[in-house]
Amino acid sequence: MYDRSVQRFIVTSNTQTVYTTDANLVAPTSVMLNNQFLTDSAGNPSGDYTVTGANQITLTAPAQVGDILEIDVDRKSTRL
Repeated sequence: MYDRSVQRFIVTSNTQTVYTTDANLVAPTSVMLNNQFLTDSAGNPSGDYTVTGANQITLTAPAQVGDILEIDVDRKSTRL
């Protein structure tokens, strides 16, 4: 059983575009920057990010230092 969880990053570099999560991403992947949903570039050429691996996204443009990036991930549940 899996629960949807969020991994939060506080941006510390205005040049970083790749973010790797500790757990696999959920599909469809939900990404928020400062509480605003970003658009996946899959099927949308003007999207804000691309899923580039099982646990990695790449932003189309870097975020600003201090921004908060949140990415949905799968976490194994211990609940029955």
